[in-house]
Amino acid sequence: MNEIIKNDLFAISDRIKEIDDGYFIVFNKKMNRFEVHNSKQFGNTLCVIVPYEKLDIRTLDLVLQTSVNRIDDILKDIESNNKKIEEESEDEKGYERKEKIERFLKENNL
Repeated sequence: MNEIIKNDLFAISDRIKEIDDGYFIVFNKKMNRFEVHNSKQFGNTLCVIVPYEKLDIRTLDLVLQTSVNRIDDILKDIESNNKKIEEESEDEKGYERKEKIERFLKENNL
């Protein structure tokens, strides 16, 4: 049910190998989508499900963004995002505490 894409309009199937020579593109007929696989992976070779109807430069960009070669950058992005969420949560807690104190003071005429 899958078709390996060897030739496409913008040579994405060739250009993707410049990122990693193990990459190859498959059109999954059952799911009606393009997928990027890596022959260097053991077992399941699926790396990225292409969210676009056509193969174009966006596919290359997506693969570059998710490439294992960028693992350090990806982990830094995750840590930065988690820190931001944590800070926002702390800000909310502080705001809630302030409101409770103000209510208490008002209710007790202080």
